[in-house]
Amino acid sequence: MAVNQIPISYVINVNIAEQPAGLAPKQLSTLLILTEDTPVSPLAGDYIIARSSRTVEQNFGTGKASTNMAQVIFSQNPNILANSGYVIVAPYKEEETTAEAIARLSTQIYFEGILTTKDLEDEEAGEASATVEATDDQIFFLPSSDVNALQTSNGLFYKLRSNNQTKCLLYTYGADDDTKKANAKLFAAAYASRGLSVNYSGSNTCITMNLKDLTGIEADTNITETILQQCSDLGVDCFPSIAGLAKVISNKGDGLYFDQVANRIWLTSTIQTNIFNVLATTRTKIPQTEQGMNLLKSAIYDTFDQAVTNGMIAPGKWNSSDTFGNLEDFHRNILETGYYIYSTPVTEQAQAEREQRKAPLIQSAGKEAGAIHNSDIMIYLEA
Repeated sequence: MAVNQIPISYVINVNIAEQPAGLAPKQLSTLLILTEDTPVSPLAGDYIIARSSRTVEQNFGTGKASTNMAQVIFSQNPNILANSGYVIVAPYKEEETTAEAIARLSTQIYFEGILTTKDLEDEEAGEASATVEATDDQIFFLPSSDVNALQTSNGLFYKLRSNNQTKCLLYTYGADDDTKKANAKLFAAAYASRGLSVNYSGSNTCITMNLKDLTGIEADTNITETILQQCSDLGVDCFPSIAGLAKVISNKGDGLYFDQVANRIWLTSTIQTNIFNVLATTRTKIPQTEQGMNLLKSAIYDTFDQAVTNGMIAPGKWNSSDTFGNLEDFHRNILETGYYIYSTPVTEQAQAEREQRKAPLIQSAGKEAGAIHNSDIMIYLEA
């Protein structure tokens, strides 16, 4: 006679809920080298990834422009490896412009910095700069060995002076024009590796490029005070001899200092990823309430706390007329912590936005820590 057994799940049902997937942070400190070099053997895809110059040499050959760039990149101390970065080397397609190559590869892999072995004419350089400027997370390192790039009205660097995501670099040292052009590209590679070496997870890791050393790069002794002033006016960085020492001079001009651009890429991309992951990894939902908004804002608080730790943000006085939220809280928070975060109350949200399940606007303000680049000193003596 059959004996019926009622499963225990009739009374108790147990399931294991798997953690929903989120996005990994963007891999900053990655450098794309667009190359005219022909690979030693056909590549498996459109590019290779390299964490040493040896890998590039094996794929493109000894003494090639891309190999030389990689050697300079990995020679810097510290370099992109300090933030788990790597080099991406990709050959140009036939008759492809630099702007087209950047757009093509951006759909395949993320890279923060962009270098090229190509001698760019002004028009192609301008198109590439415009392509990168349209993004919010890339930097184009554009070197020149020609001081005419500094000329008012028609110089390349003058035309691009407001493109914050293009770092214009002047390096004119060399025995002849070809050598100067090659050296300028190596200077850009060294600069990019040193500049993108910041590990934002650390403490006091943010840097300025001003007065930094570059391994393997000689001082550009062609830089005069007049040229240096022109670089300063246009925000062009260079590598002159300062009292006999080869040092980077970092300039702002009409735009931002290089470290500001790189730091802002980290801050905005980190907040974007963290907020996405709050929404994506919640098994149920984030309610459209103040409690739900606090969950979103906590991810921003965490990011700004790390920005204070790594040295990007610091307490200070807010001097701009742009404020929001509670004015007293705004100024107090900036003065005490370096940042302020505010969201429009849910009760004040437009009904149309609520029906679209859109969060009320979150606004944040931070005081950049800045960096000291120079100083005037007065000494009073009395006999």
